[in-house]
Amino acid sequence: MGTPSNVKPQNRAAALRFAGKAPASEALYDKWILIESKRPSAGYLKPVNDHLRMLVTMLDDATADHHKVAHDLGVVIAQLIVIDEMAFLESVIDIQRAREQIVG
Repeated sequence: MGTPSNVKPQNRAAALRFAGKAPASEALYDKWILIESKRPSAGYLKPVNDHLRMLVTMLDDATADHHKVAHDLGVVIAQLIVIDEMAFLESVIDIQRAREQIVG
C-alpha cells in the first residue's frame, strides 16, 4: 500500500484502538436517515463514516502510509465539526487521540 511510516507498533495499536471506537456515528446515521429533518445531515455523514472505516483499515495495515492516515483523520474531524452536532464530540476526541498517536 505504500512505504511503512515508522510509527511505533504500540502507537499504531493505540491509534487503531481510538479510531476504532469513533465510528459510533454509524448508529447515528441509521437513526437520522429515518428522520426527515435530519436526512440531509445523514447524507453528509455517510461518506464521512465510510472514509473513517477505510482509515481504520489502513491503520491495521503495517505497510500503509500512516502519516497520510493522520492527515485524513484531521479531515474527518473537520467534516464532523461542520455537521455541528454535539453527538459527535466523543468521536472527534477519539479521532484526535488516534491522530496524536501517529504524529506524536
